[in-house]
Amino acid sequence: MRAAFVNGPYAWDALAAANSEARKIYASYVCAWKLIEVLNDMGINEFDLAGIDPEENEGVFNFKKGLGGQRHTYLGEWETSAPSAIKQFLGPIVSRMG
Repeated sequence: MRAAFVNGPYAWDALAAANSEARKIYASYVCAWKLIEVLNDMGINEFDLAGIDPEENEGVFNFKKGLGGQRHTYLGEWETSAPSAIKQFLGPIVSRMG
């Protein structure tokens, strides 16, 4: 199963689920490709697959990389909203929480 949020010409990956049998036959690839086809038919020209973690989640990383997208890096809520004095003090603690 795979679902996306759509807003104008953009879509965001919302949900993906597969049981162990589906993973064995790479059914998630077929679902992702079908979703991309449907989004393309709707005129969607950007599909954000969300975060990647090449070290801790190599399988998902390889799946997303295999779709041929581009890698983008964004600042998160912590980097953009916390005052610098608080970031200096709590930054090391927050970075270990993820």
